[in-house]
Amino acid sequence: MAAIQRGEVERYVPPENLAVPTEWDAATAFPKCAKTIGDIRDQSNCGCCWAFGGAEAASDRICIASKGKVQVPLSAQEMCFCAEDDGCDGG
Repeated sequence: MAAIQRGEVERYVPPENLAVPTEWDAATAFPKCAKTIGDIRDQSNCGCCWAFGGAEAASDRICIASKGKVQVPLSAQEMCFCAEDDGCDGG
């Protein structure tokens, strides 16, 4: 809010007639990245949902930003087990 008050950013006001779709699928919207977007990973009993969610989202965004040229599954395990010393205990 402070940046808006200082005039550094403008508040976004959506158009009144903005049509919001009833459904949307990223794999359909970005077909070159459908394989990366559709990659479902299993964290099993490990409490690293934060690492899995972050790694999957970043993998998808890298693919979309590169228009499908870079399709790399970033490692949730690397993020989880290299984060401090908590591992599967929730990061």
